[in-house]
Amino acid sequence: MARLTKAEKSWIKKLQAVIDECPSKRLAAYTIGDADITLYDESRQAQILAIQDANPDMEFGDAVEHDHAKLAKLRFHFQIHSVAG
Repeated sequence: MARLTKAEKSWIKKLQAVIDECPSKRLAAYTIGDADITLYDESRQAQILAIQDANPDMEFGDAVEHDHAKLAKLRFHFQIHSVAG
């Protein structure tokens, strides 16, 4: 198994601490498999899914944009793969 360096472990620990401090219950996130994580308003989830139901070819991110539920985008300096399961 690959191992983290001491610097990597420290950075991950600090990052997790910042994430754990989130002051909101409505933030949710998705990625399309690039270096970005998009944050959106999870309280709009039903409306976003209704938009997708009405537009079967529409991707989730496009439905978020259509609903104006996008809140922010975080850019990482590394690839974030989009996987399921």
